[in-house]
Amino acid sequence: MNTVRNRLSARKVAEATTPGYHLDGGCLYLRIHLRGSVRPRGTRERPTDNVTKCWCFRYRDRATGRKVEHGLGSYLDVSLADAREKAAELRRMLIDGHDPLLQRQQKRTEQKIAAATVLTFDEAAERCIADMKAGWRNAKHAHQWTSTLATYASPVLGKLPVSAIDLPLIRKVLDPIWTTKNETASRVLQRIESVLAWATVSGYRSGDNPARWRGNLDHILPRPGKVQAQEHHPALPYTEIGDFVAALRRQNGVAALALEFLILTAARTNEVIKARWEEFDLEKALWTVPAERMKAHKEHTVPLSPRARDRIRQLAQAKLGPYVFLFPAEAKRPPKEAVRTPSPRPPGTPARPN
Repeated sequence: MNTVRNRLSARKVAEATTPGYHLDGGCLYLRIHLRGSVRPRGTRERPTDNVTKCWCFRYRDRATGRKVEHGLGSYLDVSLADAREKAAELRRMLIDGHDPLLQRQQKRTEQKIAAATVLTFDEAAERCIADMKAGWRNAKHAHQWTSTLATYASPVLGKLPVSAIDLPLIRKVLDPIWTTKNETASRVLQRIESVLAWATVSGYRSGDNPARWRGNLDHILPRPGKVQAQEHHPALPYTEIGDFVAALRRQNGVAALALEFLILTAARTNEVIKARWEEFDLEKALWTVPAERMKAHKEHTVPLSPRARDRIRQLAQAKLGPYVFLFPAEAKRPPKEAVRTPSPRPPGTPARPN
C-alpha cells in the first residue's frame, strides 16, 4: 500500500485534464477520462468540458492478487478532503482483513432485502382482508373493514411501515373518536389490531401489538361501556304479549303474518324473511333452517306449533314465489321496461275504436 500521501491539491484537482489515474496517496486516485470527442476547431469549450473526473480507491485483492477499484464519487460531489477521509476508512477495513468492495455489495444486498420486507399499513390491511375474506360468511365484512380502516386509520397510518406503528400513533387514530363515536372506535381498534397481528405473523413487524386492549390500552383509555352507555331496544313485558298478538292478528298483510310467525318460533328476523317453501315439512310440523342462514353455521330444526303451521298453510294457498313471506307488491311489481305510460289525449279527441 502506497505510503506517500496528499500529493494532490484542490487546485490541481480542478485544473487536471490529462486522462488517466492521478495518485493522491494511500490508494486514493483521481480518475480522469474523456467524455466526448476532441474539441472542434473554432469552439470556445474549455479543456475540462470534455473530461469526467471521479475518485476511486485502488487496492489489490489478497485472495486473487488482482487490482480492485472502489468508486468514491465524482469530484464535483466529493471534495478532496472527503475523498481522503473515505480512503482512510477503506484502508482501516483492509487492515482488519475485510474487503471494502465485498462489504459494499453485502450492504446493498441487505438494503434491498430490507426494502423488500417493508410493508405499509394500507398494503398490510389489503392483504390481511384478502386472507381473512374466505372465512367470513357475510360478504359485507370485507367492505366494512376496508371502509372503516380507510376512513379512520389510513389518514394516520396508511403510508407508514407496519414496523414503525407504535402506541402514540394508535392514540392519534383513536383519540378524536373514542368518546364521540365509541362503537365505531372500538371496531377500528379491533381491526387495526388484527392487521398488525397479521403483519407480525407474516414477518413484517416484531414485538408487542400496540393496538392490544388488555394490559395495554385499557390503562390509558376508558372502557367503552363507561364512555357511551349501551342503549337496548325496549322489550315488551310478557304480561302484554297476549294483547299484542291479538292486535297483530287483526292486521292484514304479510308483514303481520311474518312477525307473528317470528314470535311463535322465536327465530331471528333474517331466518324468517328468507324462509323458503322447501324448508317446511307440514306433515311433521317441522321447519329446517339450512346452515348457511344460521349464525352458528349449523342446520337448525324448529318444531312448529299448530298456529305456526296454520299460518304457513294459509300463505301456501297464495304462493307467490320461492319465499314464504314474499310481499304481494314485490311479487307483482312489473319490470320497469314493461311499464308504459299512455300519452295524454288532447281534449275533444274521440277515443280510438277497439
